[in-house]
Amino acid sequence: MNKYLLYLLNAILVLSVMSCREENFGPDTDDDYEGKARELVLHKEARGFNISAIKCAILAPDGNVIYREGTHTRSGETSKVKFNRGLADGVYRLLYFEFDRPKTAEYETLPDKFTTAQFGLGSKIEVRGSSISITDSFDEGIGLPGSGTKEDPYIISSYKNVIKLMLYVNNAETNGNIKEDTYFLQTNSINMDQACFECDMRYGWLPIGNDTNTPFRGVYQGAEMSWLWIDRPNSAGVGLFGYVHNATITGVKLTHAEVNGNFAVGALVGACISAGDSHGRSRIADCSSSGGKITGSEGAVNVGGLVGALDMYSSTLIARCVNDGGSVKASYNAGGIVGGAGIYSRADILGCRNSTPVSGKYAGTGGIIGTADTLYMVAAYNSGDISGATGYAAGDKNNSSYGTGGLAGGTGMAWISAAAKYGKVTGYDGVGGISGSSRIKGSDTESTVLNNVYYRWTSNQGDVSGHDYVGGIGGECQFGSYAASNTGNVEGNDFVGGIVGNTSICVAHNAVNAGAVKGASHVAGIVGKATWGSLAFSHNMGDVEGRGHHVAGVLGLAGNNTMVHSCGNFGAVSNSGEGPTAGLIAEIGDPREWTGAQIADCVIGAMEAVLAVAGPVLGIVKPFAEAAHETLMTALEVTEFTTHWLVAAVDVGMFGYVMHEILNPEMAEELKHDMEGEVTAHIDSMTQHMEKLRDSSKGIVGNSFSKEPLANYFAGVKSNLQQYELEGNDEKFNDAMNEARRAYGRDGETA
Repeated sequence: MNKYLLYLLNAILVLSVMSCREENFGPDTDDDYEGKARELVLHKEARGFNISAIKCAILAPDGNVIYREGTHTRSGETSKVKFNRGLADGVYRLLYFEFDRPKTAEYETLPDKFTTAQFGLGSKIEVRGSSISITDSFDEGIGLPGSGTKEDPYIISSYKNVIKLMLYVNNAETNGNIKEDTYFLQTNSINMDQACFECDMRYGWLPIGNDTNTPFRGVYQGAEMSWLWIDRPNSAGVGLFGYVHNATITGVKLTHAEVNGNFAVGALVGACISAGDSHGRSRIADCSSSGGKITGSEGAVNVGGLVGALDMYSSTLIARCVNDGGSVKASYNAGGIVGGAGIYSRADILGCRNSTPVSGKYAGTGGIIGTADTLYMVAAYNSGDISGATGYAAGDKNNSSYGTGGLAGGTGMAWISAAAKYGKVTGYDGVGGISGSSRIKGSDTESTVLNNVYYRWTSNQGDVSGHDYVGGIGGECQFGSYAASNTGNVEGNDFVGGIVGNTSICVAHNAVNAGAVKGASHVAGIVGKATWGSLAFSHNMGDVEGRGHHVAGVLGLAGNNTMVHSCGNFGAVSNSGEGPTAGLIAEIGDPREWTGAQIADCVIGAMEAVLAVAGPVLGIVKPFAEAAHETLMTALEVTEFTTHWLVAAVDVGMFGYVMHEILNPEMAEELKHDMEGEVTAHIDSMTQHMEKLRDSSKGIVGNSFSKEPLANYFAGVKSNLQQYELEGNDEKFNDAMNEARRAYGRDGETA
């Protein structure tokens, strides 16, 4: 071979090798998007970035993340990027540059596990042939692609972009630039571990909106975020977002978050706050936490799996949110979804689920919410075990033991519909399978006042235990219910009921208990003690065991003007004590002649207390108060809701107040549709469940009673309930019951 030709071939080989060394930084993952375009020009999008060897994460048209390695050079205001493999025609989004961690002050203190770092991008690109062009606008002020509108949101594509958002929101000079209609879109999953270390090696992530004067007010449309950690045991407003005001947060999926704080602590949001005349209306939807450990330090208040606190005067919608696995712990007000809500606040909780164990040291522990003032809850489910008042000892004057519930620990005025609980609930006073206590006041020197709680199509299937005021559905409250069922065992000391333990005014229609009920005094299969009210179409299938007084299959003790209609007991009743004991009602009526002042203290006083704390529902509550003033002998009327009513309630009661102002009407329509379907399915399922429970009475009675009359009886109950649920018939029934009560009252007799 000619020696000159040999030299030429060697030179070509050397140049080829040098070229490969320059552009090949290791094998990329194979993908279907390799093409001709290899060179990209950036301007302000890459300002401040000077690393040469990079790996670029790119969101492909099919939604998957692909990678291209290459080189980057910055000259003046221009960056030139050359990929080792090109891109095919299409529309992509640049997510971030990844590069070897430099030896600079910014990175030198990070743990050794972080070998790389990121530079956030986010810009959309279009590839045609060999050309790549940026199609997004870029806001130099916040340092993110986009303009912040609904059509052109700011893009969050890297943990570095999340840090930029945090710094911008937390800066008093720039915080006001983010309004309620400023949109942010997270385009991909983000690992927050390194971001937390970069914020603070010791305390971790600094929340977005870390001060009440600089809250987050915008719309954040999220995606998965993993490994968020915050350890700020003396801080308030702790979470991915600290304080939010009139904000909308959707679609954030937190995994393996570990958050510790002292007040208003949640994986997602520390507190939804109110401010000035605008008060505060925030919306959180389709968010979740999986495997999160959310912990309050000693004395911590308002700790929730997703949201810590709802501020007084605030209105917050929390819809289709889930907390799964991990744990939630606090001293006061611990909840699987929300920790606690302040006075005059309103919480609308729709379609939420919790399977995480929740533990509270003292008052206010619930599977969905620890404490609330005005609460609307529809289609909520909890399967996590709830442990309340774990640190309380009898006689403790410094701490409260009230309020442990499978869904809500303590409440003010509450409406709970189409809801169920499956886990175990343990507490001290005011313990319920669905909600615990609605006590407003009460001590050794003043009378107890209870708020109104209304239950529709609610079911408890887990054991419930406590000291006093313990019930399968409600512990203590002014109790109104239709279609409530309990199959869990219920155990306590005084005022223990398969459905409700202690209630001043009670309307329990179409209730079924199939769990065993044990206690000392005022122990019954349906209601432990009621001052007055109405029980209809309610049946007990569980055994009842007492060791004191007023032990019965249906009702332990009730005062004057209590109506009991078409109720029955099929469980064994036993009492080792020396008090009234009966298969149906241990004692009804009060030998005292009640004065108007005494009744007012019991009923109207409670109504006025309700009006004092009801906040946004003042207009809803007012008719009840007016009815009570009109005639002291009229019980608190509770209209039973059919499927159609519940659907209307979701539309009018919740969406009418909160959702019509949400910035995404498409989401409101979708949520309304989903809730209607879920509520309807729940009611159908629960109707069948309650029919099976009643049918189980045949096995309980056995051969001691003819099954044919029993079957005829329950067929009649079913027919009556079907008529009862037709529009308007429930009101007619209640009117008839109240008229009978008034008639008995005028004659000075017991109903």
